[in-house]
Amino acid sequence: MRKIHKKWQLLLYGFAGMGVNMLNLIVGSYLCDALMTEGFDVDIAHWTYAGKTLVVAAVWSVMVTIAKIVDGLIDIPFAALTDNFKSRWGKRRPMILFGWLLMVLAYIGFLNPLNMSGATMKNTIYLGIMLCLFYSFYTLTMVTYYATFSEIVGDDAGRLSLSNFKTVFDVVYFVLGYALIPALIGAATSLIES
Repeated sequence: MRKIHKKWQLLLYGFAGMGVNMLNLIVGSYLCDALMTEGFDVDIAHWTYAGKTLVVAAVWSVMVTIAKIVDGLIDIPFAALTDNFKSRWGKRRPMILFGWLLMVLAYIGFLNPLNMSGATMKNTIYLGIMLCLFYSFYTLTMVTYYATFSEIVGDDAGRLSLSNFKTVFDVVYFVLGYALIPALIGAATSLIES
């Protein structure tokens, strides 16, 4: 990979992971909860898929646990895959593109339950599979992205700057995800009600 040296390039490269991480935050913090109405006492229609529970709660909790276990187990195999991959475009670019594309497809699949009329086992299994696929390809994308840090920056000072920029953008996406999204939904709810 081509080395980058300028601060603005390091800033943009640190920013590059923010969208993928924001998508992961939305899936894990909002969309998994939005499949069930339990726990929402107000504005259910604004926080859930259809104002209805779409998954069998006991089975869904098992599916989420399986997805998290898969997510934890695949880091090392995916890191080995991206380290040993060879192509004419290099080893990192194709893995980032492949992981990102499949992650987005799994996200779209997760946004589209099979049945919007209520909780079904079919929905639960399907959404559990989509969640496993999403986490898997999120991991492939981010493991590969982080692996590029040592390849695109030639010195320790540059790697430190890149890591610091990435950390700042991590704080930004947490603020956006946990403060701005609820504020926007609250504002939208107020507009709809008035």
